Amino acid sequence: MISSFFSSLFVIFLLYILSHGSLTETLKLPLIHRLSLPENSNETFQQLAEINLKQLEMKFATLDDQEEFSLETPMIRFYRLLYFVNVTIGNPPVQQYLEVDTGSSLTWVRGGTYPPRRDDYVPSKSYSFRQMSCGDPICTSKNTFQCLTQKINQCGYKIYYADGTESAGRIGYDQFGFVNYEEPRSHSFVDNVVFGYLGNITNGTPSTKDKNFNGILGLGPRSISLVNQLPGPKLFSYCVSNLSSADASEGYIHFGEANDYTGDLQTTPIIQGYPQYIIEIQSICLGNVCLPIDPSVFKHIPGVKSGVSIDTGAIYSFLPDIAYAAVEDAVIKMMKSKNKTYVPGLYKNNSMLCYDGKLDDDESSYPSLIINFAGGGGATMEITRNVYLHELRSGLHCLSFRRSSRFGGRYKKYTVLGLLSQQYHVFEFNLDSWSVGILGDKFCNDPIL
Repeated sequence: MISSFFSSLFVIFLLYILSHGSLTETLKLPLIHRLSLPENSNETFQQLAEINLKQLEMKFATLDDQEEFSLETPMIRFYRLLYFVNVTIGNPPVQQYLEVDTGSSLTWVRGGTYPPRRDDYVPSKSYSFRQMSCGDPICTSKNTFQCLTQKINQCGYKIYYADGTESAGRIGYDQFGFVNYEEPRSHSFVDNVVFGYLGNITNGTPSTKDKNFNGILGLGPRSISLVNQLPGPKLFSYCVSNLSSADASEGYIHFGEANDYTGDLQTTPIIQGYPQYIIEIQSICLGNVCLPIDPSVFKHIPGVKSGVSIDTGAIYSFLPDIAYAAVEDAVIKMMKSKNKTYVPGLYKNNSMLCYDGKLDDDESSYPSLIINFAGGGGATMEITRNVYLHELRSGLHCLSFRRSSRFGGRYKKYTVLGLLSQQYHVFEFNLDSWSVGILGDKFCNDPIL
């Protein structure tokens, strides 16, 4: 685990010395699992999953009046996101571990720590840095940033996250560097990337105090998203597998056209004009039996938190009550046919559908949960039993879906597909065609380090 982490650092250092230049139209980066980092080696995925769920429930009700000055209010954020990418910022380059977030668009790095650390990004030490003035067209554009004061003539940002955390800082431009794992491997740079810096964190969770936490890599749909600032086609894809593994090589993110998919991507349209990627579900089936859920349950309603979001910031998935009840009922009946009874205490006290004891090793004896997406592009997700009944801890298997209404009435029509459900699938977000391509891929954990 730790050896793979240090080997990745060595590759980055070696490639920087041997080869660097302008970024081409494709870029492939390993997704680094937070459990592979030495400082997090004592954590377990089960702990992260439980903490992630509890943190989401804490402050949703406080957000209703906080959107006036915010860039966006991502629904699920910030407490121990699972995946980092390794980038450099500035000249000379400073290595930064940024948490991957498809639910927000601004990339930002935190302010200096006390005592100072070697990996702190300090704008004044970068020859390629320049701050954004209040008169910059990006700063004056609607619903993005705000002038801090005319006196200092600096553009700033402020983001409210749904777990109650706030990040506020300044906006500038600098050079970003990437180790490109597309053959031949190289270290490439992109100049004048817009990002937030000197990010001050208030109401911060323990995630913001992690030694490896440097900031957020925003991959949302807005113009300031990193994907919109890279050369070439405005699309990216990623694939993760086996979230409970601490192997740093089990996942990747790819910017630009990918040519190594194991099949054809099927698509569903993205609903434009929103700070998250919003799509819609047509139906959900358990095996060959489609559940009695009206497709209108998953429709996006303008002005209402609704529709479906594919989000790397959530571990669990969340469904409107009608859809959740249908999924839960189907799973209970299926498990009852196998003489399995759920744990009554967890169900009554925590609204968790869990099964205690060993399940059959033969995955094929259980039907898959199939999610069919709207739009006629044929996009589907096939979620196997070991994913929709994930092992929360040894011998305890729990449904990886929860009710959206647990976060309050504002979110009761909102659907989120979190990382547990996303395992073993490629997701390609195409901002040129405004579509999401989906492909089942059991081999996305092939090492690229």
